[in-house]
Amino acid sequence: MDKKNKLESITVYLTKKWWFYLLIALLFFVPSYSAKPVNPQETSLLIVEVLKNPLIHIFETAYPILKALFIILLILLIILQDKISYFFTIYITILLFIISIFQNMGTTETYGFSVITGNIVIQMIVVIFLVLELFIKKNRFSTGARPLWKWWVAPFAVLAFWMPMGTSGEPNFNLLYFFTNESILTYCMLTPVIIAIFTIYFPNVNIPVLRIMSYVGFLFGIMNMLTWFVFDPSMWWIGVLHIPLFVISIYGFVLTFLKKKIYLKNT
Repeated sequence: MDKKNKLESITVYLTKKWWFYLLIALLFFVPSYSAKPVNPQETSLLIVEVLKNPLIHIFETAYPILKALFIILLILLIILQDKISYFFTIYITILLFIISIFQNMGTTETYGFSVITGNIVIQMIVVIFLVLELFIKKNRFSTGARPLWKWWVAPFAVLAFWMPMGTSGEPNFNLLYFFTNESILTYCMLTPVIIAIFTIYFPNVNIPVLRIMSYVGFLFGIMNMLTWFVFDPSMWWIGVLHIPLFVISIYGFVLTFLKKKIYLKNT
């Protein structure tokens, strides 16, 4: 068995084991780091402060460039299909790597420099699977005529990529946000867009990558559903913007368990 097949076997093996998913869920409980002492009861407050002041903002001037590049690659993916698949995978891997590190670190007023360790580890698992895909090369974003029903994810993906929200978390449908805001470097906004693309081209994609990305997306999605619709409904619009992550992640995860022959027969 060559190296490529070994790597593929590892990813397939892990994503078929229930304990792997339990382990990922338990990683949420890895203690966060903060420069100042923090009581365990204040962990949720620490996380909120970090996510409000993440280091990812140092890339603010690059948002329009990164968004434009993503849109260009997506257009090329539609036109050139498999010829651009590898480069598209490289780009989303880089974006998710940057997000996993810099969105989960920040200097807060209450706790000083802080790190949401669990989030980083969990999101890096997705990145690792994508890096392995660069060697396995299972993503083949090319197929024949795609049935219209597969495109139901598109409006949700557009909403996530647009992220029409003002600075106070209120609805703001400024069309410029589609090209200028931070959604391109926001895990909960970029992930549903990527999963949506994978589902449209399914089954010509790396199934373990889609499965693990969808599972992690679901975990973050359910947490945000509870946070913004149950524990803090005053910020309900943030919850609405996380619906694409929640819905598309469930769909992507379930899709990976369909046998290809059955799926293709019904399409």
